[in-house]
Amino acid sequence: MICYDLETAIMGAGIKREQQLILEIGACDAFNPSKTFHCFVNPSNQLITKSNFMDVFVANGAREYPTKRHAFNIGYDPLKAIPLRDALIQFLTFINQSDTLDTSDRIVLCAHNGKAFDDRIVSGSLQRTGLKWPEKLVFLDSYREVAKKTWIGKRSYKLQNLHRNFCPENSNLKWHTALDDTLGLQHVVAAAA
Repeated sequence: MICYDLETAIMGAGIKREQQLILEIGACDAFNPSKTFHCFVNPSNQLITKSNFMDVFVANGAREYPTKRHAFNIGYDPLKAIPLRDALIQFLTFINQSDTLDTSDRIVLCAHNGKAFDDRIVSGSLQRTGLKWPEKLVFLDSYREVAKKTWIGKRSYKLQNLHRNFCPENSNLKWHTALDDTLGLQHVVAAAA
């Protein structure tokens, strides 16, 4: 199983999930969490720099102030960002190299609220770049299919709250960054198991 998370630009009204701009991708192997993937993404077809990246994002539908604040909070570095297609190829390669392929004919890809958010955004980005999900992929939404079925009647199913309640020994994460959210997701899924 691969756990993953995205950080995206904050988009303007009317922009569908499939059109979102991905800023960061994080992933880890759920059974070997030291095996990780992380990259910053240039979601546009334009060259971005420290001085122009916000103008490029806004021209592609992002709301300026909240996206700028979010980019700062995740430590987004436009000079380290790789083109969207390259980032997706690297992410798919990481998925396809999962250790679970040795023991199963399927790869489980898990995201918290993935059905409504992450999976749809990656699907739209894959379609725009002419790429496809691996054939052996099965999607698992940890929000709907794990947390809500494991801890019935919780007041909040936010990943950070679940982690605080069920994984307090792993409290050194920087939330709302793709890789740390992914590691937190792995902790929560393990606690649910």
